Amino acid sequence: MKSDTLLVCLHGFLRTGLSMTWLAYNLKDLYSSTYCPTTSLHTRTLDEHANTLAQTIRGRLSNTVTKVDFVTYSMGGLLLRALLNHFDQSAIGQIVMIAPPNQGAEMAELVRRFVPVHHFGWDPLQQLLPESPNLLPEPAEHIDLLVIAGVKGDGKGFQPFLSEDNDGKVCVSETFLDRQHKHHVVVGRHFALILQPSTINGVKSFLSTSRLV
Repeated sequence: MKSDTLLVCLHGFLRTGLSMTWLAYNLKDLYSSTYCPTTSLHTRTLDEHANTLAQTIRGRLSNTVTKVDFVTYSMGGLLLRALLNHFDQSAIGQIVMIAPPNQGAEMAELVRRFVPVHHFGWDPLQQLLPESPNLLPEPAEHIDLLVIAGVKGDGKGFQPFLSEDNDGKVCVSETFLDRQHKHHVVVGRHFALILQPSTINGVKSFLSTSRLV
């Protein structure tokens, strides 16, 4: 057990910390302490949320719990990247990103085009647009990092009007960071990836051994 490490699980857009509790429960044998915060990603900027979250995480560290591992889902991966502006990366052990739109999401651009609420002053999808995440830092090279992407496996994806295989919301190429990292693909839809055994087993294997079994 990583008794010196806090596990922080960050949820996706329009979800809550409750959505990450099943995943955290399946990792309970690895950690003595877990934290699944709720963040209203549609109400404030990622940087504003990240500043608050950094303070909360630092408050949970102690003389005996000195490191943090992160498991993120979807937009939670972008929140983690924003957090890097406010948090000491030397305290980060391992990171798993599940279906992260690290290059932005073509799907967000399409939804924004057909549901143009940004014309009324509310633009919750702006931070998910293609290339918007380029403004965010990436985890340092020394941090062991795995990205898990969902696919249909037929080359077209669950949303065939997107440009490549996808999980229904995020395309495979959109999940990659610019830095080198491990990458794993599972068959599954975006909304269910954090619940399905293939994802959970991959996360647990990586966090316990730094490998995928």
